[in-house]
Amino acid sequence: MDSTSSPMDNSSEISTKNSQTDKKMDYDRELPFKRQISIESSFGEIYAYTSTGDKTKRINNAIMFMICKDNQPFSLVENEGFKNLLKVTAPHYKIPSRTSVTRWLDEKYDALSTVMKTKLCCVEDLTLTSDIWSDLQMRSYLGVTAHFGIGIEFHSVTLGVYHLDERHTSEYIAQMLIKTCEEWGFNTDKVTAVVTDNAANMVKAVEIAFEPVQMRVFYAQVHSFQYSVYSVQLPRFYAGRDQSVTNMDSETAVVLWLDTVDGTS
Repeated sequence: MDSTSSPMDNSSEISTKNSQTDKKMDYDRELPFKRQISIESSFGEIYAYTSTGDKTKRINNAIMFMICKDNQPFSLVENEGFKNLLKVTAPHYKIPSRTSVTRWLDEKYDALSTVMKTKLCCVEDLTLTSDIWSDLQMRSYLGVTAHFGIGIEFHSVTLGVYHLDERHTSEYIAQMLIKTCEEWGFNTDKVTAVVTDNAANMVKAVEIAFEPVQMRVFYAQVHSFQYSVYSVQLPRFYAGRDQSVTNMDSETAVVLWLDTVDGTS
């Protein structure tokens, strides 16, 4: 011991050593507990990415939402860039096959369309907007959208985008309009107005499908005004009319609206 050191210095040195010893003992006691938490956390993270895990479900829903919202093909999950994105952001996630995504969307469509059919059954009056348009491959489609009110809320839902594989006669278009009503479980007499362009085949198709004289008169009187309103209220439908809809059928078209109900939850 240094002769110049004081008892107080010795006491301080002993206190420091005791403190360090206590900290080491605390660390040694906590280490197994921390290791246990780390192991549990790792297993929890792995489980979250199993087929029934929370994170897997959220990513699955997000992928379906993306496909519907952005009109992406089901083959998106096979793209190298998409695979790399998920490899970086969620390395434990197993990317589903194209077949799985297609099946999930069909199941979601079945569930959510049932909800919409229930709403449509409760509606007394509704308006349809319809138009024929072509994709980049010059394939023709008939789009049908319903507009109705429930209480003080106004709703619009795309009922279908149907591929027209026959000549666009008024009789054929009328059959497609009637088919749409039947598929969604409401009678044609609920339709109080149909808004479309003034093409002769469309006008005649409306007269064939929806017989009441008062509706034909109403259609002729307000067609120009309502068609303008339609263009404003449904920008999403028209925004995609010049894009390829190779992967869009009547079911995925409905999901385009239903995603606003179900989202990615």
